Amino acid sequence: MSQPKYDSIWKALPDIVLLALIRLAVPEIEDTIEPWKTDLKVLIDREADNTYLIFINGMRVLLHLEYQNYLDDTMPLRMFQYVAALKMSYYQHYQEDIPVIGVVIWAKRGKTPPPRYQNGIDAAHSLTYDYHEIHLDQVDWQDVDPILLVLAPFLRGVTRQNAQAVAIQMYEAAPPEYRKLLLGALFNLMARSFKDIDDIEQAILQQVRTTMDELIDAVENGPMAGRIMARAEARGKAEATVKALTIFWKVRFGAVPADVSAALVQADGARLDAMLDAFGGAPTEAEMRAMLGL
Repeated sequence: MSQPKYDSIWKALPDIVLLALIRLAVPEIEDTIEPWKTDLKVLIDREADNTYLIFINGMRVLLHLEYQNYLDDTMPLRMFQYVAALKMSYYQHYQEDIPVIGVVIWAKRGKTPPPRYQNGIDAAHSLTYDYHEIHLDQVDWQDVDPILLVLAPFLRGVTRQNAQAVAIQMYEAAPPEYRKLLLGALFNLMARSFKDIDDIEQAILQQVRTTMDELIDAVENGPMAGRIMARAEARGKAEATVKALTIFWKVRFGAVPADVSAALVQADGARLDAMLDAFGGAPTEAEMRAMLGL
């Protein structure tokens, strides 16, 4: 089964989810958002990810988005080129200059280039362009199936009232082989967010003409199932070990200091297992702290 391209899932986000995400960087954006297509390859040897016509305080603006999951030190120059090309293309169509807001969504950990392009001789003779950034670095995105990236912004901007519409939009936008898997994941998120979602689930299932059994089968046997289960089992074992170590620490040394609790949560499985073995003897508090690197 072929994997969807990394950018394809981001480009398929429903408007309500996209708006919730972009408002992290541009909170003034109004609810109207309209895709604006143009061929930038005529001007630069690249294709833009997504461009939209939006309104800010009643003013028409172009919003340009770039989705990036790897380090590219040329991003400031790229964003400047995109904005210049978009302004030129819009002017050719409508003989009107239009503001362009650029946003880079970084789905990677680590350092990224400053969001500013500057070229010139000195401060008095330079050209400067600034853009916005959204950093989604809480997960190792390089090791996550692209379909799961849709679910990250789903946590923002979705209510019980619009959950059905959002779920249908996502289902229809997703690659066919991933639709049931995606819908199963969405149901799981909605169950955590809202109480008693049976009516919403049934309405969605009827509209997409599938059953809950089919969704469960897709989640359990889909391309990500093994990876997800392995991680869940490892995480569950680590949480149980941390709880055991916390009990042992309280019994032997008294209250668990805040820095110890934090270090236990961050420790890997091998270190936690070694600490369990050490508690089988008669370790001192200093020795146990040393094992945590404190």
